[in-house]
Amino acid sequence: MWTWGAYPGQGENVRKFTRILERIRAEVKALPDRKINWWEYITKGWNFRTLWMYQNKTLQNVFDECNLSREAQAVLIAQAGDFMAPPNELSIFAYTGLFGGYNTGAYYPTKHFNHFIQKVVESIEGHEGCHIYYETPVSKINVDGDKVTSIETEDGKVFTADRYICNMDPQLASYMIGREKFPADYIEKLDYDYSHTGLMVYLGLHGLDLREKGFGKFNTWHLERWDMNQTWREGLAGGYSKPWVFMGTPSLHSDVPGIVPAGCHILEVETLGGYDYFKKFLKQGQKAYKEEKWRVANRLLSIVREKYIPELNNHIALKLVGSPTTNEDFCRAPRGNAYGSHLTPKNMGLGRLKSDSPFRNLYFCNASSGYGGICPTVGTGNALYMKLTGDVFYRPSEEPSDNELVKMVRGGNQ
Repeated sequence: MWTWGAYPGQGENVRKFTRILERIRAEVKALPDRKINWWEYITKGWNFRTLWMYQNKTLQNVFDECNLSREAQAVLIAQAGDFMAPPNELSIFAYTGLFGGYNTGAYYPTKHFNHFIQKVVESIEGHEGCHIYYETPVSKINVDGDKVTSIETEDGKVFTADRYICNMDPQLASYMIGREKFPADYIEKLDYDYSHTGLMVYLGLHGLDLREKGFGKFNTWHLERWDMNQTWREGLAGGYSKPWVFMGTPSLHSDVPGIVPAGCHILEVETLGGYDYFKKFLKQGQKAYKEEKWRVANRLLSIVREKYIPELNNHIALKLVGSPTTNEDFCRAPRGNAYGSHLTPKNMGLGRLKSDSPFRNLYFCNASSGYGGICPTVGTGNALYMKLTGDVFYRPSEEPSDNELVKMVRGGNQ
């Protein structure tokens, strides 16, 4: 692993760290693709010793256990934005999932995400009786006993069905239904805290080849200090003197045209955004909110100019900024969350919310009942499809191991 050479003396510590991740990955893979019976905890629990041992651990706990230097820690959690959580809050299970996933490959749609989403839309609307109602918010979920009877929308439409799949936030849906209609043990699962979120600057650039500036088919993470926990505390409070910065270049991820005009590129620049912080300015009025939003955006762009693209301002054709309150407004994401429930040990254990609801014909399919991100979103939907139809076309337990998959991808040369 490249961290060994980057930080002399840390080799054995990093190996200890990655061995823990490997054991967690292997035991998660060995979990049955069904509900676990109570007696199996007794008869087979010894097969999952690492999961039991680390179920309440944060990434910081494991960093400390392995005595990793602050530099090694920073490199290993540089992509904190993929979790919207710092090491001292992030579940080691959540970290292991992404770390191991990236080690087996990082993938991007050849024809870009717009094409991917459009194909999903076409598939839905191409089926008889199927339609997507845009800008039609659900306002009421009617239930009778243990069954949902209908769904109402703000414009007066009423929908009835044998089954209902809810992809809005489950906690939000529970308030719409009425929490008094949920059993107490299920309310406990619904009382999760939300993930943090970010402030994103979207740049449309012209007359500049980002490849000449060191960008390419990868993401770039920039840190201004080694301690991500401190960076996080300051960012949530509006302190951006030393932020972490994410830079993504989707126009470079595929050679297929269509995402930008010829000769142009997209550069995404992101950092942590505290919901309470930006909400405070929004309550003061649009002027105060926009001034603060642009102040933070310009701070990020100053880092891009200083460290990567000095002539950046000369090539900006389009500049848009989204904040946590933008997520709340456009996506109805409670507290502007990026990934549903916060990926803490409390929210990542065996008690994590699943697709089943207390109502026999209502199922959740959302980042909080599955996981966030495009790949986990597809996986969450696939899992529910297989559960409801019995058409089991994929079993995670039958996947090759990480090492086997890497060997296959590399043509057997690993």
